[in-house]
Amino acid sequence: MESAEGLFEIRRSSLTDVKQIENLRIIFNSTEFGKISLVKLIVEDTDDLTPLINDQSKLLQKTYGDYYVSELVEAQNDNLKCVVVEYDRRAVGFVSATRDLNLRDLNAHYDLDLFNGLAKFDKSVKKEAEEQNEFPIKVTENTLEVTDKTENTLTISSYIKIKEQINPSDLNQSSYLLNNEDNSQVYHWTKRLFHKDYDAQNSNKIKLTDNTKLNAFAIQLFTMKPEYESRFMDMLPLLFSQFSDLEYAVITVPRLVKCFPMLKSFVHCRIRQNKDPEHELYVFHRCELHRDFTVRRTRHADEEDIKLLIRNMNAFDRSLFLSDLQSFISNGRDEDGTIIFSYVAIALGKLVGVAILRDEHHIEWLRAHYNIEDFIYFTHHARNEHVSLYHFLLAANFQSRTELFLREILRLSKKTCIYYRVLPPYAEESKISAITKHMTSQIFKPKISDALASPYIRFTNLVLLSPNGLPGDTLERINPLAHKFLSTDYAYPVDYLSQLGFKVCVNVICGKLTAIDRKFKRITISSKHKLSYDYLIITTGLQYHVSCLMSKLENLTKEETVNHFISVNFDYKHDKDNNNCDNINGNRYDTNNGICNMKHRFSILQSKTSRPSNLFVINDVHDVLPIIDRINNIYLPLFHEVQFITSENRTPSFEIESSNADKQLSNENDQISEEKRISQQNSMKNQKQCGHSETEEQLKSQSNQLLYDTFNDLNVLDNERIVNKLFIIYGYTIDAYTCITGLLNAGIDGNYIIMIQPPKMKHCPPAFNSSVIQQKIHKHMNKLKIRIGYDFILDHWCNSNMESSSSDIKTVTFNSNGKLLTIPCLGLFYFHMKTVDVDVFKALNDSCIVFDSRLVIDVHFRTNDSSIFAAGPITKLKRIYYNDYWRHEIANSVEIGHCLGDQLLNLFDPNIENVKAPPVDDSFILPTFKQSKTVGALLPGNLFYLHCTQPSLWETMDTRMNNFEFGRLLVTGEDDKEIRYFSIYINKYNLIQDIACLSTKEFPAKNYIQLFNLHEFLLNHLVSRFDEGLIRDFYDYFNDTWSLAIYHDRFADFKSEIRNLINTCSVRNSKD
Repeated sequence: MESAEGLFEIRRSSLTDVKQIENLRIIFNSTEFGKISLVKLIVEDTDDLTPLINDQSKLLQKTYGDYYVSELVEAQNDNLKCVVVEYDRRAVGFVSATRDLNLRDLNAHYDLDLFNGLAKFDKSVKKEAEEQNEFPIKVTENTLEVTDKTENTLTISSYIKIKEQINPSDLNQSSYLLNNEDNSQVYHWTKRLFHKDYDAQNSNKIKLTDNTKLNAFAIQLFTMKPEYESRFMDMLPLLFSQFSDLEYAVITVPRLVKCFPMLKSFVHCRIRQNKDPEHELYVFHRCELHRDFTVRRTRHADEEDIKLLIRNMNAFDRSLFLSDLQSFISNGRDEDGTIIFSYVAIALGKLVGVAILRDEHHIEWLRAHYNIEDFIYFTHHARNEHVSLYHFLLAANFQSRTELFLREILRLSKKTCIYYRVLPPYAEESKISAITKHMTSQIFKPKISDALASPYIRFTNLVLLSPNGLPGDTLERINPLAHKFLSTDYAYPVDYLSQLGFKVCVNVICGKLTAIDRKFKRITISSKHKLSYDYLIITTGLQYHVSCLMSKLENLTKEETVNHFISVNFDYKHDKDNNNCDNINGNRYDTNNGICNMKHRFSILQSKTSRPSNLFVINDVHDVLPIIDRINNIYLPLFHEVQFITSENRTPSFEIESSNADKQLSNENDQISEEKRISQQNSMKNQKQCGHSETEEQLKSQSNQLLYDTFNDLNVLDNERIVNKLFIIYGYTIDAYTCITGLLNAGIDGNYIIMIQPPKMKHCPPAFNSSVIQQKIHKHMNKLKIRIGYDFILDHWCNSNMESSSSDIKTVTFNSNGKLLTIPCLGLFYFHMKTVDVDVFKALNDSCIVFDSRLVIDVHFRTNDSSIFAAGPITKLKRIYYNDYWRHEIANSVEIGHCLGDQLLNLFDPNIENVKAPPVDDSFILPTFKQSKTVGALLPGNLFYLHCTQPSLWETMDTRMNNFEFGRLLVTGEDDKEIRYFSIYINKYNLIQDIACLSTKEFPAKNYIQLFNLHEFLLNHLVSRFDEGLIRDFYDYFNDTWSLAIYHDRFADFKSEIRNLINTCSVRNSKD
């Protein structure tokens, strides 16, 4: 304090209402930093400016020579002005401005409607533009709940109730009105805003002509010493005095330039749709030169000024706004008694902003449903210090003072926390609530949410490229049945993603990556549009694709195979024959103990041709929706015509009523059907006689033989009968099982479903790590009359024609060790193996990015291009790490996303000094993964499944148990009376490393995931209780009240605090 006494001037306080303040200590800006002078620049004063600019960048010197500053100053005229900032007779800053602007180009690329297009218009044009701003919607009486985001007037609204309702007769689209459970009409607000005609009707409202007058000047060159950057506002008055007839100042900044203090006083302009400028545009209005900006409570006399301020709002928004305003003015409370606050902003004697807030009483509910404690400590805030923002309106010219407005509201209302709710597009009345393909929401979003919430980093140009946009970003709630076709990793549910508000801060483009131009840093979207980038993050992951069928390969020559097919070798057999195209057919059906050693191939031309209409590939929920429509509109009506005929010891047979052709076919094939029935009965008897002594291979062999006996006797006419056709599920992954579940829940009987499992690829884990779980599931599938075939390779379909133009697949032929099996087909679901998308591969390969069966990266997520990062299953580490299988796909996607985000934030964080040369990994140590790899699914027969394990290379449980450091495996529910299987693997350190659950009853899967990596002592001495026979069922044990604390989302933070407290106490005791 002694060192500061010379700087501060002590004055006696004259405040009588604040008794705690006796003296006021004031420091003047000029006392500490001195006075700066602003002068118009002449040629003779440029000696100090050249080194000042060159210290920032030498690009201008290389481009225009050593005397570019003198030439710029000499060229000054009425359209070009230069100003220098001096301190102690030394130049510390320089700015050059010009009025030569291309208004058409600026308005074409940036949304400048809020600033009248930076042009001057007469009153008649302004009035016409204001009339166009309003929507043709009228408002009548009744009840509504809506959410609003109107960008025309910078207004925001939340989930509110007022006595208003849309009149259906006033709307052009009847679909805008939806019926809720109470049969009251609810206005679908988001659907109207995102209507396809909205952008066309409301874009480029400012019409520029050749006679349009300019109303802005551009800052084309600016530099200032870092210690004087905060004094830029002192420069603007002189700059505006040089252009006294203009009201706006604009500046364009390259995207990679970090935000400097000057930009905090400017307003960032939004880029128009389908435009891709290389710079960001910022606007400053002359009125912000005045410091006159005050905030006070709203008065009754302000009502007319507020109505004038909101005159251009949509009529529906205006009715909501005025209703809450009237409640505040008349009663100060809402209808339910909630206190309402309203404040206005006054600048230059005019009302320029208004905000309406409500007291927030549901603190416990918010705390329980949202991660608010990531931002605040509730213990630091009283219950009456929380408030929710419902309406906020501020004039565009003062938008840079939004933070000041909110701070003043907090001060005047004596609040400390402001909440604002954003509803998803499909929100119902009863509920308040980078380049990617399918892994984006799991990889890059974890750190985006943290980055967007950073108080000192503002991302203005984040672009997400995805074929279907953000998950859950739909106008209608997705059919719940669609989610039953897919497995989950419990990382980011769709409902949770909709609450993160990515759509507000991230530009979403629906499309597909097809090319990369590394030289000019541009990507091609869907082979049509181009988009520039500064940093490219590739997290496309892997998807199911239809492989080139093996019979197709036989008909190709060596040259055709090389030109038209991509070989992706998944077992990495490094032998000479493995790369020889002549051996394609030689290794065609080479299997070794059920492990496939062949190369997995897919055609480049496959994705460019139309698939048969009944060939289905499911990668996300959007692929499921048309399948559900096809089932409801085609298959189910067809099955309703079929009458089931069952008899004792006989599998169901079918016949169609009123179908003479089918009856004739049935009479002709009675003898064949009888022989087939006898063969099936004999196979089933043999299977029962063998009992439990049969090995797994014998069971598979008998199951396959039963399929041969069933389908190979069918003739061509039998294959055409609808009663013999089946839904074929080809694959052994967890998604193949969930697809069967989806079909069963969609109304398809198990008799019409058959699962064909191909040979398992080396180093690829099966759907279930435990053979016990797999046996239980297959037994349950047999009860549902679902047939299973093992180790079959898809050979061809449609009698070897395989034309992609075929409307339907009639039959599908499989091969197992040279023996063919032909199955009549209603629909083929392909789940053989996930591979890299062909278009993504071509884009990477053509741009010379290293691709070695996967996209090659280092431990810092960098490819061979310093501007391109990648993460997720599409990637692999360099071969120098000596482990090709230690990949991101074995790890938790959220953990990978956080690590990727940390690497990217280092590039943009202003608090971190830029490292010119990125660090080189010389140790080549494999990265470690700590969080669990989790998968959950609803299996056939509505079996709930969960598997949570440590990230590691796949090994069977039998192999792991043979290791002397295995630990223990605790299991309950192994009996077949009721499926309630629960297994826990505990390593030698008594940490839980593997959890597997299978039950007919739904269980809290997210709670059980929290058990991973906990010591068994924390679980109420789990091992000792299990050994003593006190635990009969893990489901009952972990549902007891003692475990509730472990399931809390802050339990990990609690453990960390306890550990830190213990360490602190130990350090103090050692000192004592």
